[in-house]
Parts: sequence; structure tokens; C-alpha cells
Amino acid sequence: MEKTYHRIDGPYDEHYASLYNQIWCENPIWKAEAKLHIKTIADLINPSGKWLDVGCGTGFLLSCFPDADRVGLDFSSAMLEQARKENPNVSFVHQSMSESNAELERVGFDLVTCTGQPWSYLPTLEAIEEAVANLASWTSKDGKCMLTPIDISDFMPNQLPAVYDINRLTNNTTHITGIHWILKEMDTVYHHCLSPNLDQWIRWFSKHFRKVEILKWPHEPDFLLIPRRVIVCSQKRDIGDDSSAIIVEHPSLPDKKVDERSPLAFLTNKALVGELIRRIGSGELAKAALRKVRYAIKRP
Repeated sequence: MEKTYHRIDGPYDEHYASLYNQIWCENPIWKAEAKLHIKTIADLINPSGKWLDVGCGTGFLLSCFPDADRVGLDFSSAMLEQARKENPNVSFVHQSMSESNAELERVGFDLVTCTGQPWSYLPTLEAIEEAVANLASWTSKDGKCMLTPIDISDFMPNQLPAVYDINRLTNNTTHITGIHWILKEMDTVYHHCLSPNLDQWIRWFSKHFRKVEILKWPHEPDFLLIPRRVIVCSQKRDIGDDSSAIIVEHPSLPDKKVDERSPLAFLTNKALVGELIRRIGSGELAKAALRKVRYAIKRP
């Protein structure tokens, strides 16, 4: 039977945590994106510095840099249990990213990363803004902060206008600052996950950093309509500094024909058979066929 949860509960129980790497990091569909995460972190990390991974999950990314001075933070005790197994020499902090932490602020990290959309399970956009303030407070004066957002434009053919300065909005103007989305995995649905738009992230980070760069990743996986973006913040502000931020949008990647096949087309034969067996066992295929029959009957 399908289970439904509010997003704040999150999917990260012991069973899900044990399968997380298989579902995402090692999945044939998303493996290319995992490699892009690793490459970008490798370009940003200071070999002699300290690195904090916020929303570290199972510690997959932390395990890719065994020689780095690493700390992981996550709200899920089940995910941290897996992370400790893979990273026995790493320190971990069990808390929400929206909660302040004076010790992490005191340490100050040369690199703070946040990937995997852990903010999706926070209750409000205001809570996400508080998380951004924490990411900044945990970043050292000369450090960098990296975040990999998902923007609504990633999944639609046209681009929404970006507004980094809210004062630029004219009267009688409506502007989208974020969306709700639904996650379904393993016959469980998590409703109303939060996803701020890219320019909303820029507005928030600009309060804490003087320079905000927007990097671009290739179309990975191919069915994404546009390249993924990565936010890299530097030049942390002093208290009272309200100067305009330097926003750098790196040149677009060469145009590429978007592959409009289903995500299932990117699975290996073995993985595809496994997915087929799972769907048959869960009754998803029978339900889909029944819906089509009902729709055909209702049509005039």
C-alpha cells in the first residue's frame, strides 16, 4: 500500500538510508551527475583546509576525499549511521541545517558544501533563508560556499526572468520565488517539498557574500532540459557591508539537442529488468493500465 508523508518527516529512515547510494550515487541515470559533484568539489577544496558538508547523507561525497579534513552535518540519524561506516575518521554533527551552531561558526571552514537538496524538507522559505545564513556563518572569512540548487527552469523549456534585486520589480508584478514538488520513491510519497528559484538563492547569498558565481554543468542526465547550475559564493562580507554583490553568470554551454527519452531509457538492461520486476510487484503497471482504460471509457 502506498504511504504518504509530509515533507518535513523526510524519507530518511534506516531502510532508505541503506539503499540511498544505490538509488542515487550509483544509479546509472544519476552517476554522471555524481561525478560532476566530485569534480566541482575537487576544484574548490583546499588540500590543507577544512571542509564542512551540510546535508552529507550517507557521506558518499566525503568518502571521495579521504585525505581532506572533513566534517559532515545531517538531520537524519539513520543517514549519519551509514556515513560513519564509510568515513570512520570524520566528525559528524546531528542537527538541522536551519539551526545555528556556535562551534561550527567558531571553527570556520574553507569550504562549505550543500548538495542533494536537504532544504526541501524544511517547513518554510524563511527556514531555508535561515539555513543560508548558517551556511555563510560556518564559512571562513576567505572560504567558499557551494550549493547545487534545482530550479523550476531545469524541467521546462522556457526560462523565467531572473530578478536578483527585488527592488527591480515594478508595481503589479508577480514573481515566482520557489515551488512545491512531490517525491515518490519505494511506494512512498512525500508531499510539498520546497525548492527556491535560482535567483531567490542569489538574493539570499548576496546578503552574506560579495561575490556569487553561477557555474553550469552539462546536461547530465541527458533528459534534463537545460544545464544544471551550481552556486559558488566567496568574499564573505564584514558586518555592516551592504555593498552590491558581484554576480557572475558563466557563459552558457554549447547548445545540445535534448534527449527526450524517458529516464528509464538510460538504465542498463539489468537495472531495467530490476525496475520492471519492482513495478510489477508493486502493482504500478496494473494501476497505470487501469487508469488508461478508465480514461478511454470516459472519453466521448
